[in-house]
Amino acid sequence: ALYPMPAMAPAASRPSLLRCHVAASAAARVLRAPSGAQRRWCRAPGGPSSGFPSTIADLASAKRAALASPASSGSARGTGTGGLGAWISPGAAAGLAVAGAAAFGSAWYEGLWVPLLRDAERSGDAAAALERGSASSSSGRGATRLPPALAAEVRRLLRSGSLVVVDGFLSAQELGAACAALPGLAAAPGVLVPNPKAQANNFDTRTDRVCYIRDSPHDSEAGTTAPVCGPALLWCHRRLRAVAKELEDEEVAPFLVPVWTQLAMYSEGGGFYRWHADGLNFPATYWLMGPAALYLWLRWGAIRRRALTAIVYLNTPDRPWGPEDGGTLRCRLDGAKAWHLRVDGSAGAMELVPAADGVLDVRPEGGRLVLFDSQRVEHEVAPTFRQRWALTSWLHR
Repeated sequence: ALYPMPAMAPAASRPSLLRCHVAASAAARVLRAPSGAQRRWCRAPGGPSSGFPSTIADLASAKRAALASPASSGSARGTGTGGLGAWISPGAAAGLAVAGAAAFGSAWYEGLWVPLLRDAERSGDAAAALERGSASSSSGRGATRLPPALAAEVRRLLRSGSLVVVDGFLSAQELGAACAALPGLAAAPGVLVPNPKAQANNFDTRTDRVCYIRDSPHDSEAGTTAPVCGPALLWCHRRLRAVAKELEDEEVAPFLVPVWTQLAMYSEGGGFYRWHADGLNFPATYWLMGPAALYLWLRWGAIRRRALTAIVYLNTPDRPWGPEDGGTLRCRLDGAKAWHLRVDGSAGAMELVPAADGVLDVRPEGGRLVLFDSQRVEHEVAPTFRQRWALTSWLHR
């Protein structure tokens, strides 16, 4: 804006405006210089602190005085105020620091605090919620724990990296009550919503609709009203969360369990979920990106902490799940083994399940519990031609 001023201004004011124009033009050239010593003219006699130079000669004189000062020699050697400080003023550096801290804080808040730490519980608290709810839930007449011998065997298999399928996790009474509540839940407006991928306009990854069953502080108290999901589904939610206590290994850190579980419904029109892993093993090479790696490490905080995926299927037991129904859980084992266990009262049976070409197909039979390593087991939901319900909880370290 200074360039046209000398020609446009009244004649009486042109000399002063011209001096300002000349000084500003020269200052712009000097300020582009990379050396901190060359910018000391700002603090030298004749610099802006003592009145702006009126001619290029005055400006050059001030610049030569700054370069000849003793302090400039240190800068020339790289020990003074050169380098980054020559390009960024203290105010700009402070602004960048504040912006960086805000970005890292936002990543931690959205990636770890909201999805996990804000309302997660230790596994013992999740088991206590089940015990409290068993007194008030009309569907809570089944066993509240796996048989001890079976639980110990499941812990051993999971420790070895195996995938574990447990039939009979929910009793026939528990499964029937939950299945009876599902049609009303599906028909209720605004309860089942598009999955997070679909909400981000990604319809090529998954097509299920979801809702989140949550334990609020009042849900566990006797005499309170159950949420919209109903007492039967709330009981299944608590059963699944309480599994964390039974699967804990004394040699590793205890599980953190979110207060919510995800209930997903795949329609019979070919609903699917492409290959993916539930957890994330943060690659060490990412740290070569510097601050960007720290941002991603914080932003993916909850996903990084996922250790174990627990799924229980809530499909009607009236008709067995057949090949024509599709909807199998397909898992890439990559050398790991898969074990099938059956619960019958206090007894259990175990058998090794063969996998064709390293891929295991697990049918989503009602009442079946599937457990696997969130970080290592890649899986998908095959196209589904029958309504398919799955309740999932992720156990975190």
